Amino acid sequence: MRFGFIEGHRCMGPLKVLCRAMQVSTSGFMSWRNHAPGPRRQRDTALAPQIAASRAASRETYGSPRIHADLREAGESISRKRVARLMSDMGIAGASGRKRIRTTDSNHDNPVAENLLDRNFTATGPNQ
Repeated sequence: MRFGFIEGHRCMGPLKVLCRAMQVSTSGFMSWRNHAPGPRRQRDTALAPQIAASRAASRETYGSPRIHADLREAGESISRKRVARLMSDMGIAGASGRKRIRTTDSNHDNPVAENLLDRNFTATGPNQ
């Protein structure tokens, strides 16, 4: 986290001053900067285009469960939570459902149907 901040703000001043302000060593920052990404990060980078392609094929409606199923059908061994994390990192999400249209309005001036069966709809107490 500190190294990423320093990398993003290198234009603000000398590297030595930024490292001292963030309480890290300059050699530690340079080691972090020149370090190759690990196998997990490399795999995530390789999966990102496949996730984007699956989402594009679904007209950008699929969420992590369906994209996970698509990747499993393609032979990828991956968990749904990892797909969800990668989608979140990519800033994409499945399409949510449409807003339901309310078809009932209790506050109306229309006449109420009369009680043809002569039922008593008043309760004498709770749970009755």
